[in-house]
Amino acid sequence: PELPFADASRGLRSIGHGLNRLLTLEGNVNATFEISPELYSITSVGVQFFRQKFESTSATGRILPLGSRTVSSAVETQGFESIGETRTLGVFVQQQFGYRDRLFFTPGLRFDDSSAFGENLGRAAYPRVMASYVISEEDWFEDFVPGTFVESLRLRAAWGRSGKQPASFAALKLLGPRRVTFR
Repeated sequence: PELPFADASRGLRSIGHGLNRLLTLEGNVNATFEISPELYSITSVGVQFFRQKFESTSATGRILPLGSRTVSSAVETQGFESIGETRTLGVFVQQQFGYRDRLFFTPGLRFDDSSAFGENLGRAAYPRVMASYVISEEDWFEDFVPGTFVESLRLRAAWGRSGKQPASFAALKLLGPRRVTFR
């Protein structure tokens, strides 16, 4: 006879537990140099470290005897466990030049290395360039835009590359153990 909840009508118990640990460390240093009274430079160097460690376990029991409430008392049991960890280290350097506190130019470069990249990929490099100009600071701007409705106007442009690390073990072909029951 057909049971109302299929095999679950004979009793089903499933439990799971997951743990995800994240660690982030970050630091940077800035050094300012006055090249002339109108031109200055700010050098920035920094490092970031990310670590993610995850663990998960689950168990399922099917065909539970009457009155039982644990997976271990089931006739058929299955278990699963997964453990993984990724680590990413990023280092960056950028150099900003400022002229008269109006014109700014900032090239930068970031290098990332991650355990998820695999052995053959190496480090990834992400260059960037930014520029901005506070046009409203110029003497002629008020004549060009009469009135006080524009208090500050900054023009910006930027170009850069970015990336996202792949999932843990994405580059690996893993074989896992499987239990087989013969009846």
